[in-house]
Amino acid sequence: MFLKDFISLFHRHLRSFYGKLLLLGLLGVIPGLMLSVRPLVIAPILSQILPGKSTPVADWRQLTLDNAGVSLLSWLTPFIGSELGGLFIAAALLYLLATAVSAALSAYINIASLGIRMRVFSRMVIALHSHMLDLDMGFFMRRKSGELISRFNLDLARAATSIDTIIMKLVQTSAHILVSAWLLVKTDVTLTLFVFGLGGLHLGVSK
Repeated sequence: MFLKDFISLFHRHLRSFYGKLLLLGLLGVIPGLMLSVRPLVIAPILSQILPGKSTPVADWRQLTLDNAGVSLLSWLTPFIGSELGGLFIAAALLYLLATAVSAALSAYINIASLGIRMRVFSRMVIALHSHMLDLDMGFFMRRKSGELISRFNLDLARAATSIDTIIMKLVQTSAHILVSAWLLVKTDVTLTLFVFGLGGLHLGVSK
């Protein structure tokens, strides 16, 4: 019942923002992808410093953690040459670019979602205030004044703040997990199961 009421509440106050929320959600995928891409940027440098037996692949769909370094190096070589100094510069620039794109989009999403949150919060306050004006005196006699104030200040604020959580945390984290899981599965299924097992153990212990 609580979940049904919660969804009904959000639908009533958020339906005019669905288009903007969808756009913010799609934009939120990019910072999540950047979290997975940034560590791969230094893979070509590691492949030069610590050479292995992996061979480069031509198709990104065949990319794994084992061949990421040599594959990215082979893709970058036509543009930067084979000099280690040029590779360091290219990796640094790509890392900074990925970081800047992620930070800029995260800032935009934060500002846009904050505006939506404030408007949704004001609508909820007005709706709750209007509803309370229609209640009989017996309702107020059975309630403490602090309980009513907490409904305005705490419960509504938490409900409105959950918009940020859904967009910033759920969407970005899901994109990061999907890309990382894809790379892990392509590399080693056993390693993937081990990593997810450790993640589940950590969640169980931390709770």
